[in-house]
Amino acid sequence: MQKKTIITVVALLVAFVAAQPAMAQPTTPQGQYTIVGDYNPTLLNAEKIDLRPEPIDTILPEISVRYDVLATKAEIPARVDSLEAAKLKVEAAQQRLYKGYVKAGFGLYTTPLGELYFDQTRSRENGYGIHLKHMSSNGGIDDVGSSVYSNNSIDAFYKHFLPNHEIGGGILYDRRRVSYYGYESNDSTERIIDNAVAPPKDALKQFYNDIGFRGRIRSLYADSTWIAHDIGIEAHSYSNLSESRETSMRVTAELGMQDGTEIYGGGILIDNNAYRGSRSGSLPDFRQNGTLIGLTPHVSLRTEQYLVRVGVGMYLDALGETSFHFFPQAYLHYGLFDNILVPYAGVDGARQRNSFRSLTRENPLAQRRARPGQHQQAVRHLWWYARQLRQ
Repeated sequence: MQKKTIITVVALLVAFVAAQPAMAQPTTPQGQYTIVGDYNPTLLNAEKIDLRPEPIDTILPEISVRYDVLATKAEIPARVDSLEAAKLKVEAAQQRLYKGYVKAGFGLYTTPLGELYFDQTRSRENGYGIHLKHMSSNGGIDDVGSSVYSNNSIDAFYKHFLPNHEIGGGILYDRRRVSYYGYESNDSTERIIDNAVAPPKDALKQFYNDIGFRGRIRSLYADSTWIAHDIGIEAHSYSNLSESRETSMRVTAELGMQDGTEIYGGGILIDNNAYRGSRSGSLPDFRQNGTLIGLTPHVSLRTEQYLVRVGVGMYLDALGETSFHFFPQAYLHYGLFDNILVPYAGVDGARQRNSFRSLTRENPLAQRRARPGQHQQAVRHLWWYARQLRQ
């Protein structure tokens, strides 16, 4: 039995060894072969990947995008450097004011000048001040009469601030002296003067005295839709060495309010004047009273680029006989090139009182004595203007 088993194992081993060359032969022909006879090669089947096209839908599915922030911390090392001290130029918010101011001078022909101002500094409650002035000269102009003159004045004021108003007033006294020196000093003139009767001591000089009072109340509303007002009163007693005297009182009022771009306003004027003029000889004094009343309503349209204002001036003049006067008032301007060029045009008119005080302050060498109708005659003014400004 054992012998038979050994023979079987040996036979299997021989068969396995004989089969090894056939198993080791590759499937792909290699090398060079010489075949005698008919040759019929056989090709092996190729293995192909089956990839067939598949349609893709045109509507792509929406994929939600998610952003994640990575929490990272930058490591910044702390380092302290030395800094130089900054140089600051600190100025006061408002310039310092001084209570007093004095001015003095001296000129040719013995001409002294002195002036004093004393005022309160800034205050939220009130304000007051006083002003004194003196200027004179002993004259000395050759070949004419005495040219001595002097001007002296004192003016004081006070104003008080309320929550929505400002109330103020003031008083003044002004004294001026002039000399009538406008004649030529030559031999013939001097001969006539020497042979003439000596003139009165006061014939070649004149003094003007002015005592005045003024008051004012004006609104300080922050709301422009409220009716803003500025009301003033001024009174004067004016006289001269020739015993002419004038008493005048003038009341003015300015009203206005703004509604958006529209502005409504107007002015009121009441000017009363009583004049008594002294005349030479036995002639009686000349007396004249007059009242001038004015009303000037207006409306305006204002924007950043243009302003249009239209109004009228109406005046009632009662001096001897009553007369009525009408003046058109209009104004227009338009800004070009960011208001660099501003063309404007307008027409305006008013009636203004001439008085003994206004005439002699303009020309102190005016007629010494009164003439009928000389001082209170009112004058008309009509202005037309058209111009271009560069701001």
